[in-house]
Amino acid sequence: MPDVPTLAEAGVPGADYVFWIGAFGPARMRPAVTERIHAEVQRAMAVPDVKAKIANLGADPINSSVAEFDSFVKREIKSNAEIFVSAGIKME
Repeated sequence: MPDVPTLAEAGVPGADYVFWIGAFGPARMRPAVTERIHAEVQRAMAVPDVKAKIANLGADPINSSVAEFDSFVKREIKSNAEIFVSAGIKME
């Protein structure tokens, strides 16, 4: 996204935030379904053409397990909640 300013250019000097994308399913999805989807995504991510297209977008895929991603998301929610509270950001 060449025309999007960095956080520093947007007036937030010293900001350090890594934007990420993940896949989510329903809260009560059966673990076997979750694992199957995870396995298929991992298989797709191993295809050289897919890897190249993602790299061309400037992304750096991380192949984490379902449990690792769950832990990561929980940490991100906690961290972002702290940022929002300290910045006085309110939901509208």
